[in-house]
Amino acid sequence: MDRSLSEIAAMGYQLVVVTDTVTAQVIDAADQVIEAYPRDVDAVMSQVGSARIRSVVGVLSLGYENPPVISRLCERFGTPGLPFDVALNCTDKTRRIRLLDAAGIRVPRYRTADNMRDALQAFEEIGEPAVVKPADLTSSIGVSLLHSGSANHLIREAFNMSPAGRVVVEEYLEGTEHTIEGVRQHGQVSITGVSDRNYSDKLRFAPYFFENGDTLPSSLPSTALEDLITTCVAAVDTLDLDPAVFSCDTLRTTDGESVILEVAARMAGSRFGTEIVPLSTGVNVLPSAVRLAVDEPLQASETAPNSNRPVVLRYLASSPGLVTTVDDLPARTPNGVYDLFWENRPQPGQRLQPYRSGKDMIAGVIASGNSLAEAELIAARALAEVPLTIEDQQPNSCVR
Repeated sequence: MDRSLSEIAAMGYQLVVVTDTVTAQVIDAADQVIEAYPRDVDAVMSQVGSARIRSVVGVLSLGYENPPVISRLCERFGTPGLPFDVALNCTDKTRRIRLLDAAGIRVPRYRTADNMRDALQAFEEIGEPAVVKPADLTSSIGVSLLHSGSANHLIREAFNMSPAGRVVVEEYLEGTEHTIEGVRQHGQVSITGVSDRNYSDKLRFAPYFFENGDTLPSSLPSTALEDLITTCVAAVDTLDLDPAVFSCDTLRTTDGESVILEVAARMAGSRFGTEIVPLSTGVNVLPSAVRLAVDEPLQASETAPNSNRPVVLRYLASSPGLVTTVDDLPARTPNGVYDLFWENRPQPGQRLQPYRSGKDMIAGVIASGNSLAEAELIAARALAEVPLTIEDQQPNSCVR
């Protein structure tokens, strides 16, 4: 997402970037860089204080799950933003799901727990299969599918990953999943992007879920899509996200119900609204996010789709084995490939671990075509050409 910093700078702003990963894009775009873990409110506030920054006109996050930190910075500098409690409601899964459920918005049946006994009792009440999630993590970290034989181990694993030591146990629902992104200002909502989340091989790494990117445009029938958007907007209203960019992870069940899985008070990550949606619809949420951050009116022209191009994001997941060769990605990519990129470039001699979450992607590709089938084919061919060889743990086996 740091690729988008230069776009903000081009809008005429000076940038102070807080990050724990100083990339070339950060150095090129930033007027000042502050190194701190962006989810640690104490560390960020301390480092920002030490930097003696006096005047700030706006604060925003580039798709990173740290709304409470953004809220504290907004309070410090007197800029527009969400109250801390509202930001926390969208970051802590237990708070969020309780609020949505109390408002009558369809969420999976759930129980929350802060110890193993209560979590196992929750699993017994929900029934199998179920899903366990750490209450305070993202990118599907610690999320797994529970069956009776594995529940004890997987729930304990989720507890160990949760900084707060809390988990949510939910029912497992069948259906299609979708990402909805939008902006809200003074009660007015504009939907800036909708995708089908690619779960065609969802249980490939069971009990962990394989989230293999997004597909645009959505293949949902218009009535189902409208109902899903209506449910998302109701969730945004319930959580009082205003002014805000928001991202909803949603599910349309096989019996036609719209369900809210997650609501985030930020842009969707993985370059969703800043590059993938614009490539498909022409709508880039970033200028709107900046306007919200500096308390300027949104411009309708920035949220109005003007195309409907088939676009996909796909990943190469980690495969257990020994990395034997890694070369640079090709400088020139085939027609239809918007970007082929390393997500986590491995090194020769590195032993890769099995896939467990969205953090375990090696490479990714954004591709487009005249049809979704063509875009899928272009993406698959690009990932097949990633210059990486992994020697499988099985004798005489090689994965490329």
